[in-house]
Order: sequence, then C-alpha cells, then structure tokens
Amino acid sequence: MQRKRHLFMETYVVRVYRRDPSRPDEVVGIVEQVGTEHTTRFSNIEELSAILIQLRKHGPKDGGT
Repeated sequence: MQRKRHLFMETYVVRVYRRDPSRPDEVVGIVEQVGTEHTTRFSNIEELSAILIQLRKHGPKDGGT
C-alpha cells in the first residue's frame, strides 16, 4: 500500500536591507514566518538558505497550512 504524501504551503517574507552588487553573496536581511512572531536575521546567501531549510523541518506535521 502506497503512503499518501501531504503537501502544504509555507509563507515567508524575506526582507533584504543591504546588497552589494560587486559581492552578490553578501546580503543582509531578515526572514519572517507569516502568521507567527518568528523572525531570523541573515548576513549572506548561505545563512538565508540554512534558515529556510531549518524552518521547513519545523513546518506543520499534519499536512495542513
């Protein structure tokens, strides 16, 4: 019997406050998880990616939105 996969939508606001065109990996901003008070700061592309991956791991467990 196949397990049914539940999909859900995650909504984030990413605010970029500073970006240097000569060094595109250097961005500074925050990630806000919509519907919560949770915000996280980032200072480069790698940190932004890690934040989004971490938030995904803590997403809804019941398949809801």
